[in-house]
Amino acid sequence: MPSLTKKLKLEWIKLTNLKEPHFECPICHYTGPFQSANPPSGLRKYARCPSCHALERHRLQYLALESLLKDLPCASMKMLHVAPEPFFTDYFRQQFEGYETADLYMEGVDHPVNLTALPFSAGSYDFVFASHVLEHIQDDDKALIEIHRILKPGGIAILPVPLVAQKTV
Repeated sequence: MPSLTKKLKLEWIKLTNLKEPHFECPICHYTGPFQSANPPSGLRKYARCPSCHALERHRLQYLALESLLKDLPCASMKMLHVAPEPFFTDYFRQQFEGYETADLYMEGVDHPVNLTALPFSAGSYDFVFASHVLEHIQDDDKALIEIHRILKPGGIAILPVPLVAQKTV
């Protein structure tokens, strides 16, 4: 249950943005105005859920994951979540029998590892999720080889990367 401070903050956001459009976050189920994000790539209106702080990509990933995972035997699968987003941690922990986290710099993960030299045995995981990680790795080909190595045969890796361009071809 959200704390009183969080509830008051969300109510304040709603009251001070009465004329703004309202949205529903599929991750935390907040309904109301969303906040804008202003990264170097440019202003994105209504990008961030003020309750769980999920961005557009996270909400889209959540919906895609919901669709994918409903047909998988997650209760008997082992998952590695790289650079774990807080709002996905509980979700994945509830879905998978074995849920582990990994990151090179983040504190509190199960495995402080470099994706280009994973210490896991071949075929250790059924599912790997690493969103917006590969673009930060200089030798991303080596990271992909390592991720493939630690996946069980038939395993799934979901590895979204950002695409910021004037146009796509």
